[in-house]
Amino acid sequence: MVAVSTQPGLSSPPDVKVHSRPLAAWLVLGLGLIALAFGIALSVSVGAADIRLVTVWEAVFRYRPELTQHQIIQEIRSPRALAGAMVGACFAVAGALMQGMTRNKLADPGLLGVNAGAGFVLAICFAFFPGLPYPLRLRCTRSWAPLWAQGLCTASLRRPKEDSPRCG
Repeated sequence: MVAVSTQPGLSSPPDVKVHSRPLAAWLVLGLGLIALAFGIALSVSVGAADIRLVTVWEAVFRYRPELTQHQIIQEIRSPRALAGAMVGACFAVAGALMQGMTRNKLADPGLLGVNAGAGFVLAICFAFFPGLPYPLRLRCTRSWAPLWAQGLCTASLRRPKEDSPRCG
């Protein structure tokens, strides 16, 4: 959408033509999905027990529970590889949202204080709960950090009342 000035003496900007490249976009998307599938298959096949890609294909489409390699693929490696792909996708979306919200192409989690908030809650857990087992400490850190962040954001965004005195 092009804004047109209504003030006298100001000229309107020239017509902007938008060039669409759907073929290039589909090509990049298709190649990216092929690379993702190949990377997941390679991630599933390489490990302590090297498994051939043909065996991975068979384990995915013709699973036989009596074969140890099929069990390794179905129960250990495939869930780990798919979880890694989903976490990577979530990080990509979070990064794109952060860059879009801040209108900064170099935005990172430190810009909004995510790293500092996580470190602060971890320090609180270490200081006040030193005997806490690691899994419980991790669970507390994951649940307390968002609550602290939400509380601080809510407190900082609250508008003062009209009759309250202002500083400055």
